[in-house]
Amino acid sequence: MFFEILKDKFLKNREKYSLFLDEQSWTYFDILKIWDEWNLELKKRRIPVCSVVMIRSDFSLKSIGLILALMEHGSIVVPVSLAVKEIVLLKKIAEVTHYFDLENSLFIETNVIPFNLLITELFKQSHPGLVLFTSGTTGEPKAVLHDLTLMFSKYIDKGKSLKSIAFLLFDHIGGFNTLFYHLFNGGSLVVPVDRSAERIAFLIEKFQVELLPTSPSFLNIFLLSRAYEKYNMSSLKLVTYGTEPMPKSTMVQFNKIFPNVRLKQTYGLSELGIFKTESLSSDSLWMKMSDSQCQVNVRDGILWIKSKLAMVGYLNKESPFDQDGWFNTNDQVETNGNYFRIVGRATDIINVGGLKVYPIEIEEVILKIPGVREVFVQAEPNFLMGNVIVCHVYKSLETSEDLLKKEIKKVCLQELGKYKTPSKIVFSSNSFYSNRLKSIRDKR
Repeated sequence: MFFEILKDKFLKNREKYSLFLDEQSWTYFDILKIWDEWNLELKKRRIPVCSVVMIRSDFSLKSIGLILALMEHGSIVVPVSLAVKEIVLLKKIAEVTHYFDLENSLFIETNVIPFNLLITELFKQSHPGLVLFTSGTTGEPKAVLHDLTLMFSKYIDKGKSLKSIAFLLFDHIGGFNTLFYHLFNGGSLVVPVDRSAERIAFLIEKFQVELLPTSPSFLNIFLLSRAYEKYNMSSLKLVTYGTEPMPKSTMVQFNKIFPNVRLKQTYGLSELGIFKTESLSSDSLWMKMSDSQCQVNVRDGILWIKSKLAMVGYLNKESPFDQDGWFNTNDQVETNGNYFRIVGRATDIINVGGLKVYPIEIEEVILKIPGVREVFVQAEPNFLMGNVIVCHVYKSLETSEDLLKKEIKKVCLQELGKYKTPSKIVFSSNSFYSNRLKSIRDKR
C-alpha cells in the first residue's frame, strides 16, 4: 500500500528535482528508475523475501533506490553510515543475511539464517523492517527493530514540500525521518559531502535550502565558525533541533543572528520514532507533544512515553517497556501545563555531597564566557563528597589557560554557587563532539 502511494507521488512529481549531491541532481523519475533497477538486481541475486540486508552508505541515488526495493521486497533493512567501524559486530547482532557496501561496490551473502524471534515473527507477518543501532552507556550497541508498516503510517498525512539538507546521518532515526518525510511530500533533499559549518552554509546558499534539521552541538559550531557571514542565508526558514539538550546561550545567540528563522525543538528516540512537537516560541526551550501517535506521562520528574509507532523490540536486550507499554526516556523534565522542558538525562545527574547537579546548567553558563568554544562537564568520584565536578574546555587558540580558568571559577561562583562550581578544569585540544555532531555524553 505505502509503496503504491510513493510510486504515485513520484510519478506526479516526475520532473521535480528530488536529490542534490555535489554537481549532480536527480528527479523523482530518476528515483523510480533506480528503484526498478534494484528490484531486478534483487531477483538476479536471488535474495529471498525473508532476508536481513545491511547497507553501508550515505544518502545517494543508489542507496535510496536499494532501500525502497528491499522494503517493497519485504526485507529487513539495516543501514550503517560510512563512519561506522564495528561492521562485523553489527552484522552478528542483526543476523545479517546479505551485505551491500555501496561505497566499495561490494556484495556479500553471509549464509546466516536468522533465528531471533522478533525477526522471524516480523517475517511471518510479511512486514518490512528496519534495524537501527543506538549506543548505550556500557556494553554493545542496542539493535532496535521497527515494523515499517507502522512507521510509514505517520507519513500519509500531508506535510510540507521543502528543500532540506540531509544533515542527520543515514543510520539515524532523524536521518531516516528526514528522508521519508521528504519522499512522501515531494520535497528536495540536499546531501552534503561533509557536514562542516562551511559546507552547510555553502549548500544553503547554493540550493536555497529552507529547512536544516540538526543538533544543538552543530548549531554551536556553526555560530562559532561565522560561516554564515560568507554566504546568503536568506532562504532558510526553519531550523529543527533535537538529539540532546539545547544550551540557552546557543539559542539566544542563534535568534539574535537569525531573527527571521524559526527555531523548533523536536523530540524522538530510536526506540519510539520522531514525534510532532510545538515549541512555546522560537526562543523557548519549552515544548509540548502535538502527536496523536503518542501519550506522555511524567513520573517523579522523568518523562515516560507510550507510542503507537514504538519499536518491535531490541534484538539483543530485554524489552524496556513496562507492562502497559510505557517507555522510560530517562529525560529529567520540568513541566508547565502541557509543556515540558528537558533539564538533562537522569543518568547524567552529578551527586555532589547529596545535592543534584545537571551538567547542562553548568555548561550553559561556561559557554557564554569569551574564549570557550566547547565545554563538557562530568562527575569524578570523590571520597568525601561522593562526586566532584570536572569541567573539560576546548578553548580558542588565543585565550590564556590561566586567565580562562580564573574567569570560569569566578563566573560559576557568581551565577551557580559554590557546590556547582567545577573543582577541576581540564583543557583539551580536541572537540567534544562525536562524528554525529552531538555531545560525546549523549548516547541517544
